[in-house]
Amino acid sequence: MTLKESSVRSPTLRDREQRRPTDFAVAMVAALVFGVLVAVMTTPLLASASTSNGEIAEFSTGLSSQSAVGNIITGPDEGQWFTEFGTAAIGEISSSGAISQYLTGLRSQSALGNIVKGSDGNLWFTDDGPSPAIGQITPSGTITEYSSGLNTGSFPNDIVSGPDGSLWFTDSGTTPAIGQITPSGTITEYTNGLGVGSVPNNIVTGPNGNLWFTDNGFTPAIGQITPSGTITEYSSGLNVASYPENIVTGPDGNLWFTDSGLTAAIGQITPSGTITEYSSGLNGGSFPNEIVTAPDGNLWFTDVGLDTAIGQVGTGA
Repeated sequence: MTLKESSVRSPTLRDREQRRPTDFAVAMVAALVFGVLVAVMTTPLLASASTSNGEIAEFSTGLSSQSAVGNIITGPDEGQWFTEFGTAAIGEISSSGAISQYLTGLRSQSALGNIVKGSDGNLWFTDDGPSPAIGQITPSGTITEYSSGLNTGSFPNDIVSGPDGSLWFTDSGTTPAIGQITPSGTITEYTNGLGVGSVPNNIVTGPNGNLWFTDNGFTPAIGQITPSGTITEYSSGLNVASYPENIVTGPDGNLWFTDSGLTAAIGQITPSGTITEYSSGLNGGSFPNEIVTAPDGNLWFTDVGLDTAIGQVGTGA
């Protein structure tokens, strides 16, 4: 298992001064040509998504200046759906860049978090506003929010589609819990098995048909919950003053997580609960955050520490 982090050095003034005059002339001509193309293309083609390698297009028509776009996911209709936690809304952007916003059905002062595609063909999201809820939005834009069954002082956090067809979410509120909501809107929260001062955070479907989550509360742990609601937490093997952040199922059949605690690390936990943490290869002052499984058999993660970097973890898969 290896850890590698990479950063790209920006060109210095000396680098730019040492370019040949011919290079400069070519660059100027290219810039002029590009400028003409942009002037010609901007008006008619701004509503079309970019297709060329490396070409970026941004779209804002339809968003308010206070939108504060958050989580985004591909929906069942192939549109991209996202949450807005500024002007509370659920948004959708088509492949051509047309943005639609949906607000009807949201509660007053909604604070929208993560959004995920459900097994029922709809999208589901968390709302941790003054009236906490789990929300559903259909591809046509009809929003329904559900709160019956949530604990008092609930704070829904992350949400994932479970192997049983339900949606599962973490609740880091006054009574910490792992919650389940069926496609029909029935909510059940489970607390038995969580440690004192628990703070459930990120949640993912594991390789063994259970849900796995990070708990960065008073007693940090990696937790597992079965579809029937049995919770087991594991802490043996975590570094001292650990702070588990995000978790993902790896290509090797284990769970992998980021640990931004006192001793920053990338952690691995087997389906049986054995934890191993790896720190060699991380930059000084590292703060690992998001983590994702890649097609190359490795995992990649973001490091928002003192030396910002993108990291790679080898899994041996």
